Amino acid sequence: MGTWLEWTHVLVRGVFFGAFMFIVPRWLSSRTSWYKPWKNLRLAIAFAIFSGIFFGLFATFELRLFKWPLSLLSVVLVFSLISVRLSWRSSH
Repeated sequence: MGTWLEWTHVLVRGVFFGAFMFIVPRWLSSRTSWYKPWKNLRLAIAFAIFSGIFFGLFATFELRLFKWPLSLLSVVLVFSLISVRLSWRSSH
C-alpha cells in the first residue's frame, strides 16, 4: 500500500501540481475564451484537487497503482471525478 515516505511524496506532488492546475488555467481564462469552464470557481477547485491527487498518485506509485489496494482508490477517484463533472453539467 505504500510507505509513509511515498504518501508524503503523493501529498507534496499533488499540492504543487494541483496549485499549478488551478492558477495557470484561471490566469489564461482571463485572457482568452478557450477556458470557459475555469470561470466557475467550484469546478476549477474540484478539477485542481482531483488532478493533483491523480498526478501525485501516478508520479509516486507508477504501475503499482493498478495493483489491488491502490486500484480501488483509483476507481473511487475516477467515479468521483465523473460525478463532479456530471453534477456541474446538470446545473448549467
